[in-house]
Amino acid sequence: MSGSAEDDLILEVVIMIGTVSMDDSCAAMLANSGIIPALIELLNAQQEDDEFVCQIVYVFYQMVFHEATRDVIVKDTQAPAYLIDLMHDTNAEIRKVCDNTLDIIAEYDEEWGKKIQTEKFRWYNDGIISADGAISPDFYTDFQNFELGQTGYLSSVSEQFVPADRPISAYGFRPDEQFFSTYSTASR
Repeated sequence: MSGSAEDDLILEVVIMIGTVSMDDSCAAMLANSGIIPALIELLNAQQEDDEFVCQIVYVFYQMVFHEATRDVIVKDTQAPAYLIDLMHDTNAEIRKVCDNTLDIIAEYDEEWGKKIQTEKFRWYNDGIISADGAISPDFYTDFQNFELGQTGYLSSVSEQFVPADRPISAYGFRPDEQFFSTYSTASR
């Protein structure tokens, strides 16, 4: 079998693993079989192939939904570290699946949650603050023009870190909603 045909077959197997990982018992069986280290090895070997990377990250995404497989991924492998490295991949789909997977991991594991939050914060700040400590000129221009949302510097924070179905603040209101309701005083 040629290298290309073999790669295609391996990719199909990875896709199948992602599909069967939706089922709790199948995901547990796969995780306990040692497939995760094999997927990490494949991820290293195929790191330049976006389709392979995306499908492998998708397998991790499916597995972190189940408690048994989440524990294997988080506690017994270096998968979260690889996902943190892939957080800033040039491919938007890889970033999206990776980000969603890391959000789930952060929700269930405090130690990884801190590392993930730190990396997201560092990456976000790198977009505003340059290596020499200066703030990006785009940030100032947009700030002066009241257009912070267009660059994504400030408005994207809620999009990156808070799912749309969750309130943005601890108080349960969203900044785009009216905070105070109108009322009138009744005359006595």
